[in-house]
Amino acid sequence: MSAMPPAAFCEKHPLWYRLIVLFIITAGVYLAFRYLLVIFIPFIIAYLIMRMLFPVIWFLRHRWRFPGWLAYGGTLTVFFGTVFGTVLVLIWQFWKQLKLFLQNFPVYRQEFLQLYDKQTGYLCGCFDRWMSCRQEVRRNI
Repeated sequence: MSAMPPAAFCEKHPLWYRLIVLFIITAGVYLAFRYLLVIFIPFIIAYLIMRMLFPVIWFLRHRWRFPGWLAYGGTLTVFFGTVFGTVLVLIWQFWKQLKLFLQNFPVYRQEFLQLYDKQTGYLCGCFDRWMSCRQEVRRNI
């Protein structure tokens, strides 16, 4: 015959007790994400990168019998070299486009002013008091 649990164990906790426990758990989770997640983000990123590269490392170690240091080091070198190269190419392309935009800026400005005049002409034709406002804005552009 099994012993019955004490009566206090079987009673349900009152609502205020549940709310306090829920508040404490919520506050703990919030504070953990607010203050501790910042500390763990580099470790999380490193874990994700290693999980992504693990099949390549496993293949190099077990199929081609590379030593561990060479499999890990070579894979990381190729990965970060590729990432670094891609970032450099993107920065270089952005810089080229920015220089081209700045060289052609007077043309873009003229096209913008023509479009501005056309679009505000519709609005300013309806309201006479906007005409002076349009001319003032046009002078300041």
